[in-house]
Amino acid sequence: MKFARTLMLGVAALTIMGSAVQAADLILPPPAMLDPIYESPMFDFEGLYVGVQGGAFFPLKNGDAGSSFGSIDHTAGLIGLVAGANFLVTDMFLAGLEVQGNFLFGGNTTSSDEVSVAAISGAGYAAEGLILGKLGVVLTDNVLAYAAAGVGVMGGNAFGDNSGAFYAVGGGLEFGVTDNLGLRGEVLYRHLFNDQASGVSGHGLSATVGLIFHVN
Repeated sequence: MKFARTLMLGVAALTIMGSAVQAADLILPPPAMLDPIYESPMFDFEGLYVGVQGGAFFPLKNGDAGSSFGSIDHTAGLIGLVAGANFLVTDMFLAGLEVQGNFLFGGNTTSSDEVSVAAISGAGYAAEGLILGKLGVVLTDNVLAYAAAGVGVMGGNAFGDNSGAFYAVGGGLEFGVTDNLGLRGEVLYRHLFNDQASGVSGHGLSATVGLIFHVN
C-alpha cells in the first residue's frame, strides 16, 4: 500500500511538471521577425547621366532690330546630346553641371544675290556647345524642377561675323519614368556677348524635349 501511494505521488508530480513545461512553451515570445526590405519609391536624380534632345530654336526680335541670332533669322530645328552629373545637397535640393552639344538646321534665309554663296557654304546650319550649372528641387518622388545658367559658343559655315560666345539662362522639368530613364522639357534663353550689326538682335530661345539615362 505504501509503495502504491508513493508511485501515485510520483506520477502526479511528473504530470504537474509536464503541464508546467507546456505552459512555459505557450508563453515564450515568438521568434523575432526579420525586418522587411524597404525600397524607396523615389527616382534617383543623383549621379551621372547622358541623353539626347530635340526641339526648336527661335531668334527673338529686340526693339527695332529684326528677329535674328547671328545668321539664324527664323525658326530652326535643334537636335543634340547632353551629359552631366547631379549632386544632392539635401534630401530635397541638388546641384549639377551639364554640357550640351547641339546642331541647328534650317534657320537661315538668304537674299537672291547670296544664293550661290549659301549653296557652297551651307547657310542655315550651325553648331553650338554649352556648359551649364544647375540648381534643382525634387518636387515629388519622381519630379525634378531646375534652373540652369551658363555660357556657350555657336558657329557655322555661314554664321558670319555675328557668331561667337553667348550666355544662357533657363530651366526645365524632368520626370522619372523608369528606374533609370527620365523625360525632360527645357527652355533656354541665349544672348550673344559680341556687338550686333544693325538690324540683328542677338537674342534667341530654345525649347527642347530630352530623354535622359541616369547611370546609378
